[in-house]
Amino acid sequence: MDSAEEVSKTIDILHEMATVLNTGLDRKTVGYCISLCEKGANPEALATIIKDLQKQQENKKKETNNKQ
Repeated sequence: MDSAEEVSKTIDILHEMATVLNTGLDRKTVGYCISLCEKGANPEALATIIKDLQKQQENKKKETNNKQ
């Protein structure tokens, strides 16, 4: 198995885990998170940012639905 296949398989496995944990992250986003962590991003800080962004998106959807 070459390096690209290993990376793809790893992302697939981590995406499955993210799905089981109901994170709401798609495969592409999981890949970005892995890349950021490999480059030194703090995983806990990254998780906090993602949760905050998801809450903001949820609040905007609620506001839009309330206006209708």
